[in-house]
Amino acid sequence: MSTSPTEARAFVRKDSYRKMQQSDELIGSTENSKSYAPQSQTSLVTRSSTRRSGEGGGGCWQRTRDHLVGVYHNTKEREMTPRLLASLCCILLLLLLLLILIGIILNALFNTYSVSEFLLYPPVCEECRRKNPNLVSAALPSSLFVHFYSGSQAHFELRGNLPFKSNSFTAIDFQTGYIAIADHALTDSNGRHTTCFIMPLDRSAISSIDALKEAVGDSDYEIQAHFGWQEFWQFDAEAIEPVAANSKFTDKIVDCEGAKWYYLKQAVHSRGRWIGSGLHKKN
Repeated sequence: MSTSPTEARAFVRKDSYRKMQQSDELIGSTENSKSYAPQSQTSLVTRSSTRRSGEGGGGCWQRTRDHLVGVYHNTKEREMTPRLLASLCCILLLLLLLLILIGIILNALFNTYSVSEFLLYPPVCEECRRKNPNLVSAALPSSLFVHFYSGSQAHFELRGNLPFKSNSFTAIDFQTGYIAIADHALTDSNGRHTTCFIMPLDRSAISSIDALKEAVGDSDYEIQAHFGWQEFWQFDAEAIEPVAANSKFTDKIVDCEGAKWYYLKQAVHSRGRWIGSGLHKKN
C-alpha cells in the first residue's frame, strides 16, 4: 500500500515530536538525579527536614531548636545500626567535653577560692651594717599564704622567719565575725594542734571578705619592711567549750579538731598579757 507525499511528511513530523518529548524526559530525569544525590541511610538529617529548615525563618536559636528536634525525630525513625550508634556516642562525647571546657573556663573566671602567696622581708639590720659595712644582709623572708576557703572564710598560713617566732594558722569568718588562731608551736608529737584561740573580728581593720580580696589583688608579691613592726596583744584567755567555739564558724576549722579552745578577751590591765605569736606569758 503506497502513501502520498503529504502523509509521509505528517509521519515524519509526528516522529520528530516523539523524539523531542523523549529527549526532554531524559534531560529532566538527569537533572532530578543531580539535584537529589544518593543519601546515606545513617544520616540523622533527611532531605525533607533540610528543605524545611532552609524554607523556615526565625532567629538562630529557633533554627537550632528546629534542627535538634528534626534530628531527634529522625533518630527515632531510623534503624539503629552500629554506625548510627557510634555517631551518637561521638556527638555525646563532644558535648560532654564542651561542657567540661565551659566549666573550667567559668571556674577560672569567677572562682576566687584560690591561694595567694606573699613574701614578707624584714627590715635591713642597720646596726649590723654599722658594725660591718661589708656585710650583705641576706635575711630570709617569711611566707604568708592567703586562701579564700569559702564565700565567708579566709585562711592565712604563716611560715615565719625572724622576727616572727613560729608558724601559725588563722581563719577569719566574715559571716559570724570571729577569728580562729592556731600556733604551730602548740602541737603534739603527731603534729595535731593541742590549743586553739578564738577572738572577735575587728571590722574596722578588715570590713568584709570582698575588701580583703581587693586588697590581696592590689598587693605586691614581695613586701619589704623598711622600719620594722611589732605586735603587742593584751588579752585575757578564758577556756571555752569546743562545741561552743566550733558553733561560731560557718565552716569547720580542721586544724583545731580535738584541740582545747581559749577565748581571747581584750583587757585594759597588764596582768596576763600575751605578746606576739610566741605565747610567752608575762606577769
